[in-house]
Amino acid sequence: LDVDICGPSAARMVGATGQTIHASGTGWTPVYVTPNLAVMSVSFLLPDADAAVVWRGPRKNGMIKQFLTETVWDDDGLDYLIIDTPPGTSDEHISTVQYLQAVGGVSGAVVVTTPEEVSMSDVRKELNFCVKTKVKVVGVVENMAQYRSSVSSLGFRRPATAADGANGSANGNSGDGTTVECTEEVLEMLREKCPEVLDMIATA
Repeated sequence: LDVDICGPSAARMVGATGQTIHASGTGWTPVYVTPNLAVMSVSFLLPDADAAVVWRGPRKNGMIKQFLTETVWDDDGLDYLIIDTPPGTSDEHISTVQYLQAVGGVSGAVVVTTPEEVSMSDVRKELNFCVKTKVKVVGVVENMAQYRSSVSSLGFRRPATAADGANGSANGNSGDGTTVECTEEVLEMLREKCPEVLDMIATA
């Protein structure tokens, strides 16, 4: 359930852009990405992907309540309801927690951040929000953190040259940033000249 009313992104993340939901006498039928994964988002109600949602708090709260009470997820119910919220501690967070606590509570929150201080500052506020609303934090995910991989698992590309059919510049390289896949070539060179490098861990 995507409750980021002004910046919905769940549909794009699960590959369901351009889909629409169906309304019936029993409620809204969400979009099924797979037989066991259903998605509900305000983006399915918008005329196009770039349409802006300019709503004040009460209308956003009403939409969230409608999502929670009028979405027909499945005849057998849900195994898990995962709610994607916007950054910060705005109306969406307060309303979602209050509505869910009124009918049994929230199992927990997974907080997502990136290493930048601007992001972590928002996350610290989110963690304080969870403390004040008695929502257990079950985990923290740090996106764009340091990447680790064995050298043998890396891919390699080199700048394209005139020999590759690219428009060459003064130094022989392509002037448009074009690159050419050369992973096998590099790995073969490493196997021949310094195979011990293949077992090293590269970080970025």
